[in-house]
Amino acid sequence: MNDQQKPTIFAIFGGVGDLAWRKLVPALFDLSHENIIPSHFSIITISHHDLSDEEQRKYLFEGVNKFSRQAPVNEKTWSKFSKYFYYLKGDFKSLHTYIELKQRCDALSKEWKEKSQLIFYLATPPILFGEISQLLGKAGLASDRKYARIVIEKPIGTDLESSIHLKQ
Repeated sequence: MNDQQKPTIFAIFGGVGDLAWRKLVPALFDLSHENIIPSHFSIITISHHDLSDEEQRKYLFEGVNKFSRQAPVNEKTWSKFSKYFYYLKGDFKSLHTYIELKQRCDALSKEWKEKSQLIFYLATPPILFGEISQLLGKAGLASDRKYARIVIEKPIGTDLESSIHLKQ
């Protein structure tokens, strides 16, 4: 792990969906395997499914084992990486989900004794991009532009008008 990088929390909305399973988590695993992620790092996956942290890890292991550049992945290597994962069951349209996410992020920053960079990856349908972004703001998660980033997956909007609206 890289001690020179700032602590980072990578939150994936739609974290147990196909994009996360096939692309995002295997890519993060590869970065971890290459010691490119910070020593204080966490991945919080957010979805509406009823899963425990352990069930989520087992599911994501299947994707990493199939799509990572390091595949097949041994249990010891996966165990070392999967300790970074937390699962948050929530409704993307409910402020309560974002308040819980903020509490988790604040607890990690307190544990690490340093403000964390926050990356919010929206692996969701484009129709949710605006609402999730607004709720992140209402919960106080995206107000510090130096530390918070929102990443959206293509397509950006459903047409030119919605794309322009999302960029504002």
